[in-house]
Amino acid sequence: MSSRRFKPLMAALGLAALAAGCQQAVKGNDLKVGDCRHGFVVKSRTALPEVGGRLWRLTYEKNGAEVAWLDRADENKTFGVAFRTLPTDDTGVAHILEHSVLCGSAKYPVKEPFVDLLKSSLATFLNAFTSKDQTVYPVSSRNDRDFLNLVDVYLDAVFHPRSVTTPVMFQQEGWHYEFGKDGALLRNGVVYNEMKGVYANPESIAFYEICKLLFPDNLYRFVSGGDPAHIGELTFRQYCDFYHKHYHPSNARIFLDGSVDLDATLAKLDSYLADFDARKVELDIPDQKPVARSATVPYAIGKGESPAGKTILADAWVFGRFDDTERQMACSVLLDALAGSNESPLKKRLLESGLCEDVDFSDFSFKQQAAFLFAKNVPDGKADEFRRVLRETLTELAQKGLDHPRLTAILDRREFQVRELFSGGGTCGLKFLNMALDQWLYDGDPAKAFQAAADFASLRAKVASGWFERFLDEMLISNTHHAQLTMTPSATVAAERMAAEKAELAKTLASWDAATKEKVKAETAAVDAFRNKVDTPAELATLPTLALADIPVRGKERQAAETTLAGVPLIRPAAGAKGVFYLSLRFSVDDFSDAELAQLPFLATVLGELATKNYDALALRSALDTGLGRFATSVKTYAAKPGDTQQAKTVFVVDVAGLDAKTAAVADLVPEVLLRTKYADASAIADLLKQERLGREREASTIAARMLARRRAAAAFSAKGAVEETLSGLAQLRHVQAAEKDLAADAKAFLANMENLAKRVFARSRLTVYLSDNVSPSGDFEKLVDAFPGGVVAPAVVRKPFPRRREGFSVASESAYAAKASHLAQVGAGTTGSELVAARLLSLTYLWDEIRVKGGAYGGGLQVANDGHVGFLSWRDPQPARSLDCYAKASAALRKFAAGDELLDRYVVGTLGVSDPCLTPREEVSLAADLRSSGRTYEDLQRLRGEILATKKGDLAAFADVLDKLSDDSAVCVIGGTAGLAACSNKLESVEAVVPVPAKR
Repeated sequence: MSSRRFKPLMAALGLAALAAGCQQAVKGNDLKVGDCRHGFVVKSRTALPEVGGRLWRLTYEKNGAEVAWLDRADENKTFGVAFRTLPTDDTGVAHILEHSVLCGSAKYPVKEPFVDLLKSSLATFLNAFTSKDQTVYPVSSRNDRDFLNLVDVYLDAVFHPRSVTTPVMFQQEGWHYEFGKDGALLRNGVVYNEMKGVYANPESIAFYEICKLLFPDNLYRFVSGGDPAHIGELTFRQYCDFYHKHYHPSNARIFLDGSVDLDATLAKLDSYLADFDARKVELDIPDQKPVARSATVPYAIGKGESPAGKTILADAWVFGRFDDTERQMACSVLLDALAGSNESPLKKRLLESGLCEDVDFSDFSFKQQAAFLFAKNVPDGKADEFRRVLRETLTELAQKGLDHPRLTAILDRREFQVRELFSGGGTCGLKFLNMALDQWLYDGDPAKAFQAAADFASLRAKVASGWFERFLDEMLISNTHHAQLTMTPSATVAAERMAAEKAELAKTLASWDAATKEKVKAETAAVDAFRNKVDTPAELATLPTLALADIPVRGKERQAAETTLAGVPLIRPAAGAKGVFYLSLRFSVDDFSDAELAQLPFLATVLGELATKNYDALALRSALDTGLGRFATSVKTYAAKPGDTQQAKTVFVVDVAGLDAKTAAVADLVPEVLLRTKYADASAIADLLKQERLGREREASTIAARMLARRRAAAAFSAKGAVEETLSGLAQLRHVQAAEKDLAADAKAFLANMENLAKRVFARSRLTVYLSDNVSPSGDFEKLVDAFPGGVVAPAVVRKPFPRRREGFSVASESAYAAKASHLAQVGAGTTGSELVAARLLSLTYLWDEIRVKGGAYGGGLQVANDGHVGFLSWRDPQPARSLDCYAKASAALRKFAAGDELLDRYVVGTLGVSDPCLTPREEVSLAADLRSSGRTYEDLQRLRGEILATKKGDLAAFADVLDKLSDDSAVCVIGGTAGLAACSNKLESVEAVVPVPAKR
């Protein structure tokens, strides 16, 4: 052929390439700076050896959307699109948008694509979150096709949401009016009720209030999540205006992590971004000039609870900017040195003075960095004295000098934590997204988040020079950007808020004419119609899904070798660890009495906090921080085998991790803590016990209360359930409350009992060792096992379930947590894969619609555990009585689905996604231990996977019959405020306060 003949054709191809733009320039994942692809220009590449990858930064030329890709070998691919969202009030508009843009979009016109993805995706993470100045939409998946599906749905959601075209999604997720049965005007909405639950936590209130004081002139003074007292002020017009101002590619930062197909991903991004021209983004966050301010606010305690000695103090100091990562790290280290344990100098001085029962010192960072102190249970009238002692102690430490070896030890631990994270595994891509945004959101370099080595080296060099003492003075003592908050306990403020809201709504209703009332009723009817809408098959067909044929029959192949070490069982799971070893020691305590089991969680709390034979308490913490990256103790319980209700297997767990080069520390330090702790310091133990009690009482007013309610109800159905309640439920709270009195009454006997318990627990005859396969077990680990005495193990104690009851527990909250429990053994059944599919289906259809969408709760669902426990639960629920009624109707909903035409496949896929999670090496070791402790194997996981894949609608109908039988013989627990418990009065046999009410004299 003559080349002359093809010149016109070649010219035409050249013009086509030019017209197509830069997407023709490069293929595959091979990039270089200056390359163009799908409208993106590669701006920079930064080598990041600490994370084993490179950070590429790209810009979409048409509108300036930015992309950062952390290119590293990780099969779990992460995507996130973030927008700078700057509130101008406390209505929670950014938070409401985060919820409602996921309620359908132009390409995916279903009611809730987000929920449909939960049903049908293999996602390892799927959610969204709002902080003070940003809203982020992240997803991750190990499956390439699934990953691109998730990206597509999320991009359509944020750039083409239906929620800004009709108010019904805004009203459903944010707030709307309703009329009660008595004709009274009410306010409802998912975010509205969620934030009522958040405001039950005094620490959350303290954070919001301290930000108002610290940042009076910029956006950080506002509650981006929404203050319930102001959420109702937000109009749909304001909501839409906020969306159009902030949700634009020119304000977008798009993060990618892992082994993504870059060409396909950029093509997907291009298909959305190309619709938008460039826009000048004027969303600057001005720095707050230094201010010194103070305030006093009330917080709610339970009705009848004594307010004496329950003042809460919060102080905060702004000291730097986001891009000074060294100072931020220095702050974290310094605050840990000051108050990281009861033996730390500042915390020790404050506790010994009797000026508080606990104190936390932490840091937080937006565009500006701040240190935040939170002191609990300050005696009445002692706020000024507390702050005087606080300042005097800080000044003394700055002048006389800090404990330099302690600072170095904390740096050692922090560096280990960074190295462990950077080694990968699990869903670390999500953490990397957040780390990148800490810089990138404020126009900094996201690569800086992954270059910690230089900061560690610099700070180590500064320890001995007095730099930390000067930093302490600058950051806290001489800092004029300082806020002081005093929070006073009130048994009436919650009722006053409810009364004020009721009066405000009544006033609003009285101001309406007939036409306005009819308009509101029509709007409420529209919300109800949206709640009850059923997506058509054609609408559902728009969503991308994975076919069952796309799913491997077998999941990840895991293995663990079983052998012995110094005469004890040794399990070596293939964890994929690199540079870090993971060790789990598990001591069987099945022969301990119920009363003795109840004492073990506090024993786990004090280990590593008290002096030992060779170390004082603070020196021990430094030795642990330097020698071991992690030392953690806990108590866990399992059914002795799947479905067993008669026997529980309970173990005292010691989890250790460290650098491969530091295995010698295991043989020295672990026996030092477990075998040579001194239980003689009654004052130190009293402080720890008091803090344990405060933490467990506070837990009942947070979202963690949903698990407290579940455990309490489940305790009635098996030995395992009873032990779990004893170890970590409301029964454990009652034990800790009583233990304080026991210690005060007879400290000698209390301490002697703790020492005897420890001697019995830490015996070689009770021990099974789990060790990651990247280190040799001989030598240091063998020496560790040899250090334990032989010990004697008695026959296992027979455990009895708790009484089957319907109980209520009151806390100072406007929301509730409602649980209903039973066990498959009641009907002679065991857990199968089809039951897991049924539970997920009900959680994401009937229960989601009834409890969250219609009931206004933050969430609700059904759990079927591998051990046979079945539990319904709701959280941040304004209508717990209604939720309990919904649980009883779940079987009918399951039968309706089984008899209908909707395909089951997507629920099977979604169940597989959660049944085969993405684990870190540490979690792989924990999984191996959990399986063996519960009498299961890796092959059991594969069997369960096969059962999930084989699920048919007939299996769902059969499980509906099981739910009916279980419903008649179940247990109930509701934790909540007085209003929610009052509505449940005919469903509960008893109600008691989480914090005991003093007896009347």
